[in-house]
Amino acid sequence: MSYDDFIITVCLMVDVLYKSIVTTPIRTRGFPPALSDSEVITMQIVAECLGVDTDRQMWSYFKNHYTHHFPKIGSYPNFAKHCANLYWVTNKMMNALAIQNKASQNSSPDLIDSFPISVCRYGRARRHKNFNGMVAFGYCASQDEHYFGFKAHLLTNTQGQVISYTLTGANVDDRQVVFELTDNLQGQVFGDKGCLSKD
Repeated sequence: MSYDDFIITVCLMVDVLYKSIVTTPIRTRGFPPALSDSEVITMQIVAECLGVDTDRQMWSYFKNHYTHHFPKIGSYPNFAKHCANLYWVTNKMMNALAIQNKASQNSSPDLIDSFPISVCRYGRARRHKNFNGMVAFGYCASQDEHYFGFKAHLLTNTQGQVISYTLTGANVDDRQVVFELTDNLQGQVFGDKGCLSKD
């Protein structure tokens, strides 16, 4: 399958899933964006498959190579804002795709873990103003260090495909997130002792 065929296939699949996830209009005021929501999500999924990681790299890649598919791609700031506004839709869509893929494989176990995301040096945490109300002080046992920031929780399969993920404050216990990440999944999940509880 060529890249062009792959983009068209993903776009058709995204369009169907989008209509099942977004049942009420996201925007009620203002002008609609030049790119449709389905087009932006298509670009995100295709970029992820091609190993393009950041919004700027993604925008640059499609701007330079695929304007025949996305002629209204516009400026980078507008594109990045559009991606951020669709975060919850993209997350639900990736979860739905992962569950479908998991059901078709129905054999390999899933892997769950968390890792720290520091937002500043520990000594500067008290003066840090960004992300107020979202970040917290935490401790990473694997790195044996205290830090200030977020904790990312990730569920993948053995092939490295992301099944589900979420972001919490650094002080949130891994056990609180396990059921959120594994909702609607069946089979085995492997994690370290930080994920274990009586339940």
